[in-house]
Amino acid sequence: SYETIMMLDTGASMTVISLELAQETGHEDLNEISQTTFSTIKGLISCPVVQREIIIGDTYKKQTVAVNLEDDSNLLGMDFFESREYIIDNLSKCIYIWNK
Repeated sequence: SYETIMMLDTGASMTVISLELAQETGHEDLNEISQTTFSTIKGLISCPVVQREIIIGDTYKKQTVAVNLEDDSNLLGMDFFESREYIIDNLSKCIYIWNK
């Protein structure tokens, strides 16, 4: 496993990881993976899409993530919360997640 900081992006429909994180957590040749185009606040970007396991607290999910080749940010998108209920508590800076 590999521990990293991710920013919760409630406007992102898909989770996005940096090239560095993709290389630390997988062995794919990202040059061989077809790219998908995404619309972002900075405009259109093309990214390879891979599978990763994400664990936050005791919540685990294997999901598809985009690899941003142009930026080093890691964004936890709303796709992580599919089939789950959650509360974002800004005061305590906590996210409470449970199964539906």
